[in-house]
Amino acid sequence: MSRNSEESALRVSVIARANGLHRLVIVSDGTHMFRIHEICAAEGLDVLTSPRPHVVTEGERRRSWRKFERIAHEILSYTAWRLHLH
Repeated sequence: MSRNSEESALRVSVIARANGLHRLVIVSDGTHMFRIHEICAAEGLDVLTSPRPHVVTEGERRRSWRKFERIAHEILSYTAWRLHLH
């Protein structure tokens, strides 16, 4: 089990290489596409990204700022990753 996107990308790269895979499709949240693509590319993976369908929960309907939170999380996480802070 991975604790974050970096660990997931590392695990996927090990599995891909062990199985002779050269190109992968990564499916994740739409706001996560850019960051996960960059992390996988840094691991030497040739990836295509595809956003998963977004399911709106009752809690999200009441919290209209949830999308802003997801985007802010991606910006901060990507910046921390680029600066090697995590």
